[in-house]
Amino acid sequence: MIEKYKTAIIAGIICGIVLAILSFLSFAADGLLNSGHTNSSAASVISCVGSLTLVVLGAFAFFLSGLLAARLASRHIFHMNDALVLGVITGAVAELIHLPFAMVLGFIQEIMWPNLAQYTGSSSTVSAMLIAGVQLICCFPLTLVVGIILSVLGALAYASVKLKV
Repeated sequence: MIEKYKTAIIAGIICGIVLAILSFLSFAADGLLNSGHTNSSAASVISCVGSLTLVVLGAFAFFLSGLLAARLASRHIFHMNDALVLGVITGAVAELIHLPFAMVLGFIQEIMWPNLAQYTGSSSTVSAMLIAGVQLICCFPLTLVVGIILSVLGALAYASVKLKV
């Protein structure tokens, strides 16, 4: 395999691990807030701010993974298309690593704290399967496209600023 693609895969793996850690932090924060030890209005505000912070950190992780891929493969980048391909590979690998972890955490979260089951009247297992399916069908394509775009922007930024391609 070409060396520049290996570096893109490595950067994607690193980003996927960071995204999995951010998903776990979101899971843990929601667990603490749903456990009933806090005021409901304060928990809502904390949950909203925490979720938005983790989304911004996830976007930043995608951008930095594109930068890292371009930095590691800098001697193999001769055109902007090379940086573009690196960004696409990095973003795709990162989300493919993150998706199973996010699905499992979403499933476990719905089993432990059945929010959807309270509104639909179904069992927590059914609602957990529904949550996992929604993540696969709706969230995965959206996150994949946005992650690839951010990784490409990171790789193109490095290629244009540092490598002057």
